[in-house]
Amino acid sequence: MEEDLRLGTALADGPAAEQFGEIASVRADREGRIYVLDAQAQEIRVFDATGTYSHSIGRRGEGPGEFTYASEVDVGPAGDIWVLDDGMLRYSVFGADGALQRVHPRAIIGHYSAFRGAVLEDGSYVDWDLTFPDGRFGSRSSFRPIRFQPGLESQDSLPPLEYRWEMLPSGRMPLRYFNPFPLAAIDRKGSVWFADSRRYQVFRRSLEGDTTLVFTLPAEARRVSPEDRDSVGNQRFRTDGRRREVVGALREKKPIVYGIVPDNAGHLLLFVDLEGEPTGSVVDVFEDTGSYLGRLHLPFRVGLSSRGPPPVHATADYLYLTGRDELGAPYVSRLRVVRGL
Repeated sequence: MEEDLRLGTALADGPAAEQFGEIASVRADREGRIYVLDAQAQEIRVFDATGTYSHSIGRRGEGPGEFTYASEVDVGPAGDIWVLDDGMLRYSVFGADGALQRVHPRAIIGHYSAFRGAVLEDGSYVDWDLTFPDGRFGSRSSFRPIRFQPGLESQDSLPPLEYRWEMLPSGRMPLRYFNPFPLAAIDRKGSVWFADSRRYQVFRRSLEGDTTLVFTLPAEARRVSPEDRDSVGNQRFRTDGRRREVVGALREKKPIVYGIVPDNAGHLLLFVDLEGEPTGSVVDVFEDTGSYLGRLHLPFRVGLSSRGPPPVHATADYLYLTGRDELGAPYVSRLRVVRGL
């Protein structure tokens, strides 16, 4: 992979459109235009394929076409732009020219960033409803996909993915250092790809709930090092002064899978953390049939956490990653896939 474009600057006299506050989401359309959702400014900045700023969509506010806590942007097959606003609990859909087309309420409270919505090939939109089957925030979490038809006039409630969490005996939420977490992504065809971060095992499920593929790859998870334990030990005190006893409960090995990213061209990219490889530098590539194609080494490291990698987007030819430079300024890096070497 080769970086052929970077958007973002820390210079006060640099391009104003590239002075990002916090990048929440990034997407690219079929023409190569890049859409960057700046969570701090609450606007989407649009750049052409050469990186030239074109225009912005939305702004902070509560009126039509405005956002209070926009967290995701996606681009549909017709070039329509979907924005999820957790603050106003609504979806806003814009045309390719940036004009507001329609607004629809979002009857879902909460958002888990490792489960991102997607616009499908037929123009419908899938979001995730997070519920707790036991009636409280506890041992089971249920992620139910909700599919909205293109006009947002109707929706389908679909079978959920359910996960169990290990909880403290007191019922309080533990600090989950290196604990497993669920991962899921939806591709343009409507396939749900999901995994448990502890195992290198990936499942494909239809929106109707049928498991259609399972594949694995032999790999060794990274061990929790003494430095990791020391780092956690330095964070054992809460603001109220009470001590969290977490170091002795640490797992021996870290999660192995940190992100699932379909490129919507028949491939699946997995961000993994492997023994012997620099953390945040490895992406494994599969066909959507489960066939393993190979391992990509990124030209720089990205941060990995239980929320997955930083905002990322993949197409047939490019991988769009986000990060911060040595001065702390957010940026978008476009990496070109080099074939035939």
